Amino acid sequence: MDFTRVEQNGVTILTIRGKLVIENSASLKSEVADLEAAGVTKVVKVLVDLRELIYLDSSGVGALMSLFKRLGVGRNRIYFAGARDQPAYILKVVRFDKTLALYDTIDEAMRRFDAA
Repeated sequence: MDFTRVEQNGVTILTIRGKLVIENSASLKSEVADLEAAGVTKVVKVLVDLRELIYLDSSGVGALMSLFKRLGVGRNRIYFAGARDQPAYILKVVRFDKTLALYDTIDEAMRRFDAA
């Protein structure tokens, strides 16, 4: 798993690539801690780009849920977008799509930030 973090129009876009599994989910949790620290003095807007995520196991689902729980508090906003294939299927099986803000496209999620 590899990830990048960029800022665009006041939104932090966290792109996750490859496999998010037990062996590497701790590195995502570390990134969450960094993002959480950034929210101490300002409203945090995070878009998790899942377009390049190719595989997700239960630890990966847990890492994404942790990301939401730790960052999606108060006035902070966190949206997930672009899940395809196996990750999209897993997220639907665990009802992630019913619990969290999961969008089909990055553009759709970005528009939601503008509307919020």
